[in-house]
Amino acid sequence: MLFGILFFILVNAVNIDLKRRGNGKIGDFCDFDTDCANNICRTAFFIKPNTCQPTDKRPTDFACFEDAACASLQCKF
Repeated sequence: MLFGILFFILVNAVNIDLKRRGNGKIGDFCDFDTDCANNICRTAFFIKPNTCQPTDKRPTDFACFEDAACASLQCKF
């Protein structure tokens, strides 16, 4: 019985983690560019900070990760 309870707790924890990750749709909360499906995580509005955005408005000299989408499409490394 204890094994069954632990099994359901672990399954629930995995489901919660998968739901939290999501696929990074536009408007979803994100911390990094890789959290979004289109690799664009920026603060667009003061009301909804750190959300996946449809376009990248970063300055062209903004240093970003290799897999990030920059406005200039040329990231500094």
